[in-house]
Amino acid sequence: MAQFCKPLLLLLAIVHLFNLPLAAQITGKLTQSTNKKTYQFSIIPNKTISSPNNITNTAQITFRASKGSFEVTKVKSITGIWQFNSIVKSPIEAPNFDYIVFSLATPLTNPKYQANVELPLFSFENQLGCVGSLELIENFADEFWPPNSINANIGSQLTILEYGIDNAYEKNDPNHNKITCPTILDYQIKIENAKCADENGQLTILLKDGNLPFHYEVALYNGQVIDGTIENRGDSIQVELIPGGHQFLGYDQQDSLRQSINIQSPNPLNIHKVNQENVTCDDTDGAVIEISGTGGWAEESFEFNWSNGQKGTRLTQLVADTYTVTLTDANNCTTSKDFLIEQDQPIYIDSIEMYLPTCHNSADGIIEMIKIENGTPPFLYTLNQRPAQAENYFDNLKGGEYRINVTDAKNCVTEKRVDLKAPPKLEIFDIALDTVLILGETTRLVANVSPMSEINYNWTPSNYLSCSDCPSPTARPVKDMAYTLEIFNDYGCAISTTKKISVLQDRPIFVPNAFSPNEDGNNDEFQIFLGPTIKFAKTLKIFNRWGQLIHSANNQENGAIMGWDGTFKGKQVDPGIYLYIIEIILNDGSSEIYKGDFFMLK
Repeated sequence: MAQFCKPLLLLLAIVHLFNLPLAAQITGKLTQSTNKKTYQFSIIPNKTISSPNNITNTAQITFRASKGSFEVTKVKSITGIWQFNSIVKSPIEAPNFDYIVFSLATPLTNPKYQANVELPLFSFENQLGCVGSLELIENFADEFWPPNSINANIGSQLTILEYGIDNAYEKNDPNHNKITCPTILDYQIKIENAKCADENGQLTILLKDGNLPFHYEVALYNGQVIDGTIENRGDSIQVELIPGGHQFLGYDQQDSLRQSINIQSPNPLNIHKVNQENVTCDDTDGAVIEISGTGGWAEESFEFNWSNGQKGTRLTQLVADTYTVTLTDANNCTTSKDFLIEQDQPIYIDSIEMYLPTCHNSADGIIEMIKIENGTPPFLYTLNQRPAQAENYFDNLKGGEYRINVTDAKNCVTEKRVDLKAPPKLEIFDIALDTVLILGETTRLVANVSPMSEINYNWTPSNYLSCSDCPSPTARPVKDMAYTLEIFNDYGCAISTTKKISVLQDRPIFVPNAFSPNEDGNNDEFQIFLGPTIKFAKTLKIFNRWGQLIHSANNQENGAIMGWDGTFKGKQVDPGIYLYIIEIILNDGSSEIYKGDFFMLK
């Protein structure tokens, strides 16, 4: 963010500089000494101004320099008393420039303003030397001209009595308004590859010359960016870089240079086992380890150092123990690996997988030795008294107990007994299916099976059953049916049995032939009773002997009582003979009409 080094000089008539049109006659001029160290500012009047009209009350001159390239020093007043007032660094409106303001400390009472004669006012130097550029700003045209982001009061102006309140500073000399000090960006980079596979390389940047500050960016191949700044000539920095191809950009205030950088990395150091022999129980020569190494920058420089003090790629006469070898290359990169020399242990069948026979008497079981611990391959396998085989499994087995022998290349043998259990035998002990039903009746089909668990049920056909996959469905057939029960396990083993249900097609309905509605609690209503084959009575109609309908009832469910209390329009009817018509709906969906008569008593 731009900052003021000193408070800006508040000018008495500066408001007129910003708001009134220019009507002045003074031109500003910037020059540089031959040694490129001293800058001088002068003015050139276009007419002669005599006393007292030449009195100059206030004055301010503003320059802009390349960002970070100018530090004011050795200010010298030539005409009047001048002072370095402030510097605004890299404002938002003009981030590539710094603004430098000088001001008149006391009024000029009698300056020599002669037409077209240059009048030097003050000089100064750049503490950083001749770097970057320095120019007089153009009033009203500069990017940082007020109003600006920090309310900074910049511009060049002279308040001379001759011109009243107007700004006498007209413009800049077009041939002497900017001075540029050329500098050549000069830096040196040194690339060091990664010494070891798990390390980074290093980039060293030495800045020899340039228009400071010097910035650098390294765009890594993975999209990351490393950047930084060097403030002083002769300084150097080191940047760690991951292996790969990257792009380097270095730039100062004027120039930029790009360069591709490739950081190489050696392959990881690896130790490989070439041969290893464990200690056997009757071995008198000891064990052997033989290794090799790869990776690094130069395999011919590899050194192998063992934890037991030996060196090289082959060790002999070893006892059972753990041996650690460390591989070191020419760059002093290392890797280590442990080798375990074991005493031969008894063969151990660590894991056996069994596939049980699918059915009680099936010969499709399998025994497989998944993992053998210890021993020396190849192994031979024997099941009971069968010949030895190289395959580690036995198939086509029935349920039962088996003895397995495993023999290794050194003729060591181990034995393991395995119980290959067959699924239990499927049995149906009884099934209550031989049944006679009256149409509309129900019965439960109950089966006693073995085993009781992990059994699936399937009743066929499923017609008229409450369920077809349960142990005891409820059956309500409307015709003779033969039901088959099949029980099976998850392996597909199954047995079945079949029984029949006979259905009698009788359709019973009971209608009384007389009733006495005398409220004695006995046969007080005319009631009809439906048998199990009848789903419901749809209608009941009662007529007197002249054919007049005196009672009607509808839609009574099966088993409900449908009847008449002997009244018509709330009054008891006379005793006598009455007629009825009943429509019933049977369980099979058909309908029938029943007609008859009955006698009503007092």
